[in-house]
Amino acid sequence: TMKIIFKAIIPTRVWGWDEKSAVYMRFEQEELGKWRYDYGPGVVERDLGDGFIAIRFQVYLKLSLLNHPVQYKYLVYTESTAKVDNAFEYLQSDDQVNRVLQ
Repeated sequence: TMKIIFKAIIPTRVWGWDEKSAVYMRFEQEELGKWRYDYGPGVVERDLGDGFIAIRFQVYLKLSLLNHPVQYKYLVYTESTAKVDNAFEYLQSDDQVNRVLQ
């Protein structure tokens, strides 16, 4: 097992962030839930000012999972996203729509 630290910077104004809000992760691999299970919540490390906060995740992954790229996404749950089935972030890219741990 390997401990992996993920860090994210979240724009709070975009998401309507408040004290009840939280950020989770989901993974593509079948062993990690195939996009169905939330891991987290992430810990707010600090307020970065100007409407941004730093979030930290500590995830333990089997070494066998790291033989292939591990796709993941962050999910932001706030009052404004509570009624949305998919609160996934959307990345704008020509070749990659998910984040990848390689």
